[in-house]
Amino acid sequence: MGSALLSTLRLKSEVDTAIRDTLDKVLVLRFGRATDAACLHLDDIRARSSWDISKFTSFTVMGFFQVRFTMAM
Repeated sequence: MGSALLSTLRLKSEVDTAIRDTLDKVLVLRFGRATDAACLHLDDIRARSSWDISKFTSFTVMGFFQVRFTMAM
């Protein structure tokens, strides 16, 4: 799950792309569980403020155990 207003990353490649492609902004990665009340509260605050600070920040949400990492052999 995650926030409807904030982008959600689910794969390691998406995390890598977000980090690599964010050049002139501060990237904020929120790790947490979608069912946690504190995380949902923070998502709500960030969603309401994201328009005001969108010129210099980029917010993304990542589920605590949702991001899939693959190991190259």
